[in-house]
Amino acid sequence: MEPMKQPPTNSSWFKDKWQQKLSALFIAIFIWFGVSHSIIATKTIPNIPIRITNVPAGKAIPGMLPNGFYSKRTTLTLTGNKSVIENLEPGELEVTLDASQKPDEWVVQISKKNLISLNPDIDLSSKVTTISQPDLVINMSRLVTEEIPITVETPTGGPPKGYHFLDIWPRKLVQKVSGPEEEIKELMKEGLELEFDLSSITKEELDNLSAHSTGGQDDELTFLVPHSWKYLEIPYVPQTVQMLNDPQAEYLRIDFLKESLIPLEQNLPIMVFYPLDTSSRVNPISTPLKSDHLVSEKDSIPYLNVPLYVSGASRRFIDVVRPYLSIAINARPPRGLDRLFWNVQAVNPKALEDRYVVLMMSEEDNRSPAQRVEKQREKILRTRFREYLQNIRLYIGKERKLNLQCNIKNDSIELSTDDP
Repeated sequence: MEPMKQPPTNSSWFKDKWQQKLSALFIAIFIWFGVSHSIIATKTIPNIPIRITNVPAGKAIPGMLPNGFYSKRTTLTLTGNKSVIENLEPGELEVTLDASQKPDEWVVQISKKNLISLNPDIDLSSKVTTISQPDLVINMSRLVTEEIPITVETPTGGPPKGYHFLDIWPRKLVQKVSGPEEEIKELMKEGLELEFDLSSITKEELDNLSAHSTGGQDDELTFLVPHSWKYLEIPYVPQTVQMLNDPQAEYLRIDFLKESLIPLEQNLPIMVFYPLDTSSRVNPISTPLKSDHLVSEKDSIPYLNVPLYVSGASRRFIDVVRPYLSIAINARPPRGLDRLFWNVQAVNPKALEDRYVVLMMSEEDNRSPAQRVEKQREKILRTRFREYLQNIRLYIGKERKLNLQCNIKNDSIELSTDDP
C-alpha cells in the first residue's frame, strides 16, 4: 500500500516557482500603474487668481492690485491625468502672466507655462495636457501721479456727554495717487471723502484734555486725530487703503466745546426797536419801556437788572463780545397778541468777528504755515463765531433758563420772567 501524499504547506507553495510568481506580481502592478496613469479626465476650475509680473516702466494696468494680482479672476478647463485633475481645487492653482513686451491691448493665451501649482506635491507640467479658457483681454495705459482732492466730511456719531462738536480742520486735503491714467482722471473729477466717527472718542479722553488745558479753564478742546485714523480707501482698487500723504494731514484736529454756564458778569442794556410803520400806535412816548425790579436805568440807559449766565459759547467768545451784547426787543406786536419778540444781539458783529478770529489765530500752537490751510482755519473760525452768536442762551442762576416775557400792558412795555 502506497503512503498517502501530504498537501503542500504555505511555505512550500511560495517556494515552488517563486521567481515566476513574483514576476507576475510585478507585471500586474506595472500594468495597473500604466493603465491608471493613462486615464484622461477633464475638469473646469473657477475663480483662479491671476498674477501679473514685469509691467513695463511708465505703464499701469487698470484693476491691478498693489500686490501684483489682477482684480479679475479666470476659469480654466484642464485636461490631463485623471488622478491629478479630479483632485485639483481652485486654491491650488495660480496663473502668472509676464507683461513685458506686450501691447497695450493684450489678448492673453494661457498655457502650461503660465499655470502654477501652489501644492508642492503636484507637478502640473507633466500631468496637464491641454488648457482651454474664456477670452481674456488685459489693457495697459499710461502710469500717472496726481494730487486728488479730499473733502473731510462732518463726523458721524455724537460726542461724549457734556461736550459739543464744534468743527474739524483742515477740511480740504490732497492725496498723491499713482495709477492708470483713465482711473486717475476719474478720481480727479470725483475727489475723495474722509469721515470720522465721534463715538470713537471717549469722555475720559476729552476730560483728560480739559484737565490739562490752561488752568483747567479752557472750554474749547482740541482732539488731535490719531494716525490710526488717517487711512483712506482708494476707489477702482478694491480692498486698497492708503495712509494720508498730504503734509497738512499732520494737523488734522476735531474741536469740542465743553458745556458749561459762564457768568456774564455784566448787566445787559435793553434796546427797543420801534418800527416806523406802527409808530402812530407804538412809540417811545406812547409805549415806553417800564422800569421795575427787572429793569433799571443808568444814565437813562435801561438794563436788565439780574445776574446772568451764558451757555452755548466759549469763554474766549464771551470775553470778546461781552461789552457789546444787549437785549433787543421788537416793539412790533404780532397780530392778535401783545407779546413782543426779543433776542440777544451784538453791536457791530462783523468787527467782533474779526477780533475773535485774530485772537484765535494768534493762540494757535500747532497750525500749519501753509497759506491754503491758514485760510481754511480762518473760514472755520468765522463760522464758529457766527454759530456762537446764534446759539448763546441766557440763564438766571445755574439751572434756570431766562424765560423773558415782553408784553404791552397799560401803555408800556413790561418785562417779566414768569413762565407763560
